[in-house]
Amino acid sequence: MLSYMKYIYEVYKERNFSKAAANLGLSQPALSTAVKKAEQEAGVVIFDRSTSPLSLTEAGRVFIASVEVILKEEHDLLGRLNDMANLDAGHIKIGGSNFFSSFLLPHAISKFSKLHPGITIDLYEAHLAQLNQALLSDELDLVMDSFEFNPRHYTSYPILKEHVMVAVPAIYPLNQQLKKYALSIEDIRKERHLRPDFPAVSLSLFAREPFLLLRKGNDMGERALSLCQEAGFTPHVAMYLDQLMTSYHISCLGMGIAFITDKMLLYGYPRKEVCIYKVESPLAQRDIVFAHKKNRYVTQAMAAFLTFTQEQTFRSKKNLAL
Repeated sequence: MLSYMKYIYEVYKERNFSKAAANLGLSQPALSTAVKKAEQEAGVVIFDRSTSPLSLTEAGRVFIASVEVILKEEHDLLGRLNDMANLDAGHIKIGGSNFFSSFLLPHAISKFSKLHPGITIDLYEAHLAQLNQALLSDELDLVMDSFEFNPRHYTSYPILKEHVMVAVPAIYPLNQQLKKYALSIEDIRKERHLRPDFPAVSLSLFAREPFLLLRKGNDMGERALSLCQEAGFTPHVAMYLDQLMTSYHISCLGMGIAFITDKMLLYGYPRKEVCIYKVESPLAQRDIVFAHKKNRYVTQAMAAFLTFTQEQTFRSKKNLAL
């Protein structure tokens, strides 16, 4: 039965035989046959096939709990064996949302790989909820995000501090009155927006303008809403979105004001279609971190990557020429 363990676990994760079969590179009939054979060997039914999506039977819940223990031990064993190679070998699975996977993580991975060519790194892009679940199930080793990971379940390592700003479509007439507050990419590169003498705009000036916010449950969406309420108004939301970069691009099309970060402009790319303004509030700062599941075995490859990113990778990015 244990020979079918990973097949059964994949069906459990997907709650669907067809999706699990595609992930495993099997045909759906072949996977169904394998799972039925495992159930026959054990003398129990693991999946309740009368529900949609599939659910576990009581015996199935016991089986999956044991499988997760076995998979964790297997994962830790491989990590320890790789450690014996003294960073000549190893494998790290890293996840991030759209912005981190597209702009920040490639910088870190490319530089680290030149120093440790024997360590392979896989990069996964997904929504934060999916990334968190993948961390807890040991499908991922590390996740990069600005989310405040619950210390009961995760261990976090601060990498960078980023500052929330607003991007206002340049076509909005209000910008003409705010020229002394506007920031250029050169200002941000030289960190002028961090100086206490550089003026911050009052969000209340935009109270009548449409906003582009991220959906509930996203840190930036909730932070943006709190910043507006702190300024004395509830924003008129023209559109709810899932990704920070998407809201930025739509703002550049003149459809609303977006909350962005200085790191987006430094690591992504600036646009002339928006005016950028500093926001002054404790809520306008947040940490970019790497996180892994609490109490998991940290391989030498993971530890080296974390140390490298904390000490070297992003140190000079504020002067990045775009």
